[in-house]
Amino acid sequence: MRNPLKIPKHTDPELKELESSLYPSILVEQTSSALLGIVNTIVMGMVSTAALAGVGQINSLNTVIFQFLNAISQGGTVMVAQGMGAKDEAKIKRSFEQAFMSIILLSLTVLAVLAVFKDAILLALFGAVEADVMKSSNDYFMVAMFATPLWAVYYQMAGAMRSTGDTKTPMKATIVMNVTNIICSLFFSVVMKMGSMGAGIALVTAVAAGNVVCILKLLRKDYHLSLPNLRTYKPDFAQLKLIYSVGIPISIESLMFQGGKLIVQVFVSGMGTIMISAYQVGNSLMSLIQIPHISYNTLIVTLVGRRAGAGGKQRVYDTLDFFLRKSIALAYYVSIVCFFFTYPLAWIFTREPEVIRISIGLMAIHGVFMPFWPIAFNSPQGFKGARETRYSLVVGTASMWIFRVFGSWFFGVFLGMQAYGIFLSMCLDWVIRAYFYRNWFRSGNWLKNVKEA
Repeated sequence: MRNPLKIPKHTDPELKELESSLYPSILVEQTSSALLGIVNTIVMGMVSTAALAGVGQINSLNTVIFQFLNAISQGGTVMVAQGMGAKDEAKIKRSFEQAFMSIILLSLTVLAVLAVFKDAILLALFGAVEADVMKSSNDYFMVAMFATPLWAVYYQMAGAMRSTGDTKTPMKATIVMNVTNIICSLFFSVVMKMGSMGAGIALVTAVAAGNVVCILKLLRKDYHLSLPNLRTYKPDFAQLKLIYSVGIPISIESLMFQGGKLIVQVFVSGMGTIMISAYQVGNSLMSLIQIPHISYNTLIVTLVGRRAGAGGKQRVYDTLDFFLRKSIALAYYVSIVCFFFTYPLAWIFTREPEVIRISIGLMAIHGVFMPFWPIAFNSPQGFKGARETRYSLVVGTASMWIFRVFGSWFFGVFLGMQAYGIFLSMCLDWVIRAYFYRNWFRSGNWLKNVKEA
């Protein structure tokens, strides 16, 4: 019987080499990405509780938008990864070109919708919040929305780069983003006293700086990817169909997942400024603690995609099996962090005793259920790498809306457990996903699109 606390060792030299070369850079990149939102939360905590709450709830909305575009970009990422596995350079370049151009058009359309319906969106989602919180939300959102096409382009460039083995450029880009964001957040929000609007300016400036890093790399003549030529570009509908056959189901799943989280945020918005702030601090702590596992999410879709492109169902199965066992072992140690380090970490975000007290309770719930997280969220990344998206779309959507959304209303609002009930519902969602994905993984049915070597 396997010891769940023992981190497994590699038996596949190729896989060990790929993980050793790719994971450290991905870990730094994901840490830097998570810190973008966390820094804004910390700086807003320095400004006021209302600013913290206002920016926090807009970040929940932004997460829906940005992750939808990130999910769409995964179609191109998977096709580039499979081109790498098949050693097909023409497929790699064609997949990147088509994905890059289409994501630009889509993201500009999304930005136009946000600009036109900004006030209606804020009123519909957060109309119940206090006036000072709403003002902070409005000031932040009217600037931060312009990060939408910048994030979309970055996701597509970074995903293709990682799939071809270049994890250092996205890592450098996120480091530049963080340095820029920290400097700009402190300058605009604190020194210039622009509050939440300053945080929005900092975010847009930071993401733009990260894009410059990736674009400069793509402009190099000796680099294996290049920016599409706008004058000669023509849509390749056959290739776009393949890209979006992966990207659309992933984006629908992401939209259902992140949209459900946004509805939960609406529940929280009626619980008062203290509870909103504590919920945002809890989410920020959770994002920080889960960085190693989120990094494996990125690594898994890349490596499983490569193995699927090369062919061989057993090798693809063994690849995902190894990373699931490794992630589960790491999750137990993450749980320990939740119990012993929450107070000093929460203190970084706020000095409000009641906010800290509630945050500690939320992270205790998170720590108990953390071992279920890898199966619930690393597994479907492996399925997607093998171009199987329907099962995780159905299970993920059903579990999200039944257990997390309805459960949040039942425990958090109806039973009056507030943010504690919402975190409990979130963890129950993990348990249900883990049960179904574990069985689907063991069945091997997710390998139906993988050819034998």
